[in-house]
Amino acid sequence: MFALIDFESGLLTDKRLGIRELKVYIVLAGHADKKTRMCWPSRKRISDLTGIHPSNVSVATRKLEKFGYIQKEEFFGRVNRYRVLEPIVNSTPVSDKLTVSKQLLPTSQNDTGVLSKTTTLNIPKTKKEHTKYRVWSDISWAKFKEIKNRPEYSKEFDEIWKFYRRACSSNNSTEGNKLAAWFYYLRLAERDISENSIMIATKVCIEKKQKAGEKLAHLSTFLNQPELIDQYLNEKKEHESKASSAKIEGFEDRF
Repeated sequence: MFALIDFESGLLTDKRLGIRELKVYIVLAGHADKKTRMCWPSRKRISDLTGIHPSNVSVATRKLEKFGYIQKEEFFGRVNRYRVLEPIVNSTPVSDKLTVSKQLLPTSQNDTGVLSKTTTLNIPKTKKEHTKYRVWSDISWAKFKEIKNRPEYSKEFDEIWKFYRRACSSNNSTEGNKLAAWFYYLRLAERDISENSIMIATKVCIEKKQKAGEKLAHLSTFLNQPELIDQYLNEKKEHESKASSAKIEGFEDRF
């Protein structure tokens, strides 16, 4: 299980890493393919194995990426892919490409994600270059507005924006600044919250506000509350679970 961990590398004495980062690194190393060094355990699985809250798993992977212990490929609506690197001692160049799976990424949070068939994926050529990747949670809204090469709105975000704007129109509310909403949407993606989950939470929020006769906040304000989004998602799951149980009980009563 620990074949990819070099305990002589200084990993355990790196003062930049805490217990949380070490736990996450060990889990990733345990899941990684020995040849490709790739894996894709979900945030939930990492949380279950380490006892770390899911939101803090993302914090740990960002630190590991920042210090050159892993490389992370993020995908909206799918679990992230990770490549376990050899711990950095100096700025030794990393391969221009890495081998990854051709099969579709698992969408279930229970998938452990070890790769099989191969294709190629572009990655940074050096660890120094890799650290230049922006982590949106480390950037303020004021700085984000000044960035010239900001990522363009995704199709999924545009759908959420249009849906929320329509709800605001019927609710006598204002949707707010679209760019600000996009910024906080990107930050949610770093926490491994998929666009589908964001849409579900948004619908729950709208339903709650409409029932209470309350106005909707700006979309950026809503997206800047990941704990509230997690709460709405949990409420939705509980509601669906109760509805499913009620259907089963009703079915059994007929016999």
